[in-house]
Amino acid sequence: GLNDTRNIAYTYNSIGKLYAASRMSDSAYLFFNKSVKIRNKLNDKEGIASTYGEISQLYLNEKKLQKSIQYAEKELEIGRKINALPKIEQAYELLANAYEQLKDLKTGYKYYKLFRETKDSILSNEKNKQIGEIEAQFRMEKQQQEAVRNKRLLEKQQEEIKKRRLQSSGLISGLIVSIITTLIILIFVSVTAKANKKLKAQNIEISKNRQEITDSIMYASQIQHAILPSEENLKRLFKDYFVFHRPRDIVSGDFYWTKEIKNFAVLAVADCTGHGVPGAFMSMLGSSFLNEVVNRRSLDSTGETLDRLRSKIKKSLKQKGETGEQQDGMDLALYIIDRETLELQFSGAYNPLYIVRKPENKDDNCELICIKADRQPIAIYYSEKKFTTHKIQLQKGDCLYTFSDGFTDQFGGEKNKKFTSKRFKKLLVSIAKFHPEKQKNILSETFDNWKKGNEQLDDVLVFGVKI
Repeated sequence: GLNDTRNIAYTYNSIGKLYAASRMSDSAYLFFNKSVKIRNKLNDKEGIASTYGEISQLYLNEKKLQKSIQYAEKELEIGRKINALPKIEQAYELLANAYEQLKDLKTGYKYYKLFRETKDSILSNEKNKQIGEIEAQFRMEKQQQEAVRNKRLLEKQQEEIKKRRLQSSGLISGLIVSIITTLIILIFVSVTAKANKKLKAQNIEISKNRQEITDSIMYASQIQHAILPSEENLKRLFKDYFVFHRPRDIVSGDFYWTKEIKNFAVLAVADCTGHGVPGAFMSMLGSSFLNEVVNRRSLDSTGETLDRLRSKIKKSLKQKGETGEQQDGMDLALYIIDRETLELQFSGAYNPLYIVRKPENKDDNCELICIKADRQPIAIYYSEKKFTTHKIQLQKGDCLYTFSDGFTDQFGGEKNKKFTSKRFKKLLVSIAKFHPEKQKNILSETFDNWKKGNEQLDDVLVFGVKI
């Protein structure tokens, strides 16, 4: 429908802004242009103006000043036609900055004055709107106070009428009481009806806004799901596997990523900072950077790969170790399997690798091997060091588990405590003998039974592979 198409355009514009913030200009232009194309079909003038402003800012950041001016003028033209003061204000500011960098100070100053005048006008309009809302609220409260006073007056008059009725029969008094009561009820009903009508309108507006936001997030979820490896690719890389993925919200900060390079299978399982929409944007950024640092022409060790990924994240988020800057990043487990020799390389940023191995003696219990991760994230860190590469010789029947901390940190059980890593390890050892699909079902049932009526605290992801 029309709303669906609008949400697609909005999502493309949001992705363009994400790439612009990451200084990935080509990708930013691609998604901005996709958004403009859809908004042109919808004749969404305000939306087109917004995207033109984003493109102008992007060109301004790249010092392509004539291009920035061109798109700022387009935004200004549309803003004037639809009388959208915020778009006009933004366009004036962009033009002022562009002409200032071109050393055309006269023109730059002209647009700066227009920018300040428009900004003052917007502030004035907002102030008038706030005053209007305050006055309306005052009038409603005054009417309610009047109704209360009238009610008290009625009660007082009714007391007087009772006294009079004791002195003489009160046909006339009864009539007066009836008239006054009716008037008070009418006044009270009128005031209540107006207040209810305003409240109903506000609720409808809130409901619409909430639905629009939910629709946008649902489209973001579809885009995020499309970025994840397809079932076809996973089956080609790993014959026996399962993915237990339970986002806390519609979109997730946990993600998994795979790559096939000759006879090597590469898998990453990551837990990004936050959850919901902020976590989802970080997951899309992480997946994109993994595609850049792992390519088909060469295959670094897992430790070198995480070093390169950390550099990308720090550069993209402008992390220099300064106070007040963004600390966003991700915890991640990465391994590479040589499918011919079954040699495995592993590196981890906080997230370990668990290997459950069958015993040589059938009467013995399965053995859980924990390959520890480095205690540092894929982000800026105060005691940064190169990531360690572990090499392990796998055996047929080994079960490999990589995961985020959502499962182990979930509160529940009889004493409402965390599930814990100790309990999680025991669970994996007990299910490793089963087919991966049954393992996934047991994990799902165990998580639900543990959580019971508690709220899910974080995204949950467990990726299991049977060799």
